[in-house]
Amino acid sequence: MIINQLSTMPDEHIELWKAKLSSCRSVSALLRDLTKEYAASRNDAGAMLYSIFDHFSMDELGYIWKWDFERSGVGLTDERVDQLLAHLLAKESEG
Repeated sequence: MIINQLSTMPDEHIELWKAKLSSCRSVSALLRDLTKEYAASRNDAGAMLYSIFDHFSMDELGYIWKWDFERSGVGLTDERVDQLLAHLLAKESEG
């Protein structure tokens, strides 16, 4: 998958992160965990989500690009990202 080449997460870690989704409290928390674990940028974290979630669209990736990663007050807040992307966690819990 080409988009995964953008991320800094090794391919063998993808299944580990997928397994963590059932205990994940929010998409923004997952994003922050990914950026911390891999010293990743916002764009890299978006690419990682594309690899982790089976049904992740380019529209959803756009929300990550607009996310206020630095918490500077510009862009989508963590809470708004969670509202926009909560369905991803719901899909994963459904199987």
